[in-house]
Amino acid sequence: MTFGELLGAIFGWLGEFIEFLLSFIPRFTIIRSNERGVRYRGGRRPTEVHPGVRWYWPWYTHIVRHLVVPTPLYLHGNSLHAKGGERVQVGWVVVYQITDVVTFEVDVYEAEDSLEELAQGVARDLIMQEDWESLRKPVTEGSALGGKLKRKMQAGLGRFGVEVLSCRPTDQVKLDSAGRLFGVSQLIQVSASE
Repeated sequence: MTFGELLGAIFGWLGEFIEFLLSFIPRFTIIRSNERGVRYRGGRRPTEVHPGVRWYWPWYTHIVRHLVVPTPLYLHGNSLHAKGGERVQVGWVVVYQITDVVTFEVDVYEAEDSLEELAQGVARDLIMQEDWESLRKPVTEGSALGGKLKRKMQAGLGRFGVEVLSCRPTDQVKLDSAGRLFGVSQLIQVSASE
């Protein structure tokens, strides 16, 4: 071991020791009005932390913050067969808001990624139950498809501690007609028969 490596090891150890000592000094965090926090304290069940200045002991407590404002979740379109057999691609935007931050943080592994995966599945199931004519109509909260879509998304995502505020398609393409438009209908027919 060279002298430089020895000094590096000593200062690394010294830095870790100082960091350990500083963990016994109370610290504060500020939870903003558009956030909620989750406090993990000494192995007990985590609790919700409301906005304000919060003091904590770093060696004993860990606080995680989450935004609780309406948040868009963009679902990219997947090629699927609608109810009538048409090949369609529909993208969606789901706007949700965290209502139970403890459930969102603690009870769901990687909540943001899990939300997207589950929402994709709900959207897929809905597309396969609807025909192209109903999918291409304007979707509003008051329309039959809009209400059905919001209810299904809430049923799927509600157990994650979120409330679905709206759910709408962003782009709708009937792939067979898009293929004819761009001159690749032969390609679509070949890939469909395989």
